[in-house]
Amino acid sequence: MKVLVLHGPNVNLLGQRAGDNPEWSLETVNHLIEEEAASLGLEVKILQSNHEGVLIDTLHGERRWAEAVVINPSALTHTSYVLRDAIAALGKPTIEVHMTDIRRREAWRRRTVLKDVCVARVIGKGVDSYLIALRSLAGSKPSSAATLKRPRPSKARSNKTIGRRAETAAPKGRSASAPFDEKNGLPRDLARAPSAAPAKSMGRAVAAANRPGAEGFLTRAFVRQKIADRLAGRLTASGLATWARKHWLEVQRGAAAESGYRELLEESLQSLVLSAMPASKLTEDQLLDLMTQLE
Repeated sequence: MKVLVLHGPNVNLLGQRAGDNPEWSLETVNHLIEEEAASLGLEVKILQSNHEGVLIDTLHGERRWAEAVVINPSALTHTSYVLRDAIAALGKPTIEVHMTDIRRREAWRRRTVLKDVCVARVIGKGVDSYLIALRSLAGSKPSSAATLKRPRPSKARSNKTIGRRAETAAPKGRSASAPFDEKNGLPRDLARAPSAAPAKSMGRAVAAANRPGAEGFLTRAFVRQKIADRLAGRLTASGLATWARKHWLEVQRGAAAESGYRELLEESLQSLVLSAMPASKLTEDQLLDLMTQLE
């Protein structure tokens, strides 16, 4: 797969701004991107520009070469409708990345005009945001390039055996109504929406809130059951991706999720959403591995 990687305005000053890690420069980031791409079997072209028009011209100029796009639009994500139109016109799967968690920054940074034209967003993971996007496009696990001498914030997870049988009962899910683009093999309008604070509910019992299978409450058991349905042929690949997209967006907007597992559920749903892309199609073994992680 040929992937165009674009850095937006001011990313050239990475490592030189207040609060930046001085060890991280744009040159270093590009080197990591190239190493990760090579390990995943991807071909990449990388460009940084402080000019909106240059980014748009590059999207136009590379439209016949690029099969996918990874873009850090920087502050243009909040204002640039012309960049939005250029991505839409390209018609290739595009993942928006941000090294910081823009949902936790100034109010104006939480708004995006690109969500309708990007298949996913990866935010708040530092330099890893780019690498996660590449892995998503390639449908692969982390490579050695991702373990160079740097901290990788992640929660330790138990490595349980695949042999554990998934639950056969799950809460009744609501039907997924999001449109699916059969031509490109992608769910439409997929993006991580700016999260809103979870609505407070007075008098809700903690036990009820954490009860697996509670109505409208996302649990690991619920996701495992959907994967089991897919493996058993009761659910198509596109149907699973559309279902995952719906619940992923709901969680991003503050919907209730199993206590202590929100991040794991978000990552699992994103993997299922991107599995609708031909390059990221999950095998049965990978689906089983995902079920194991959710135990």
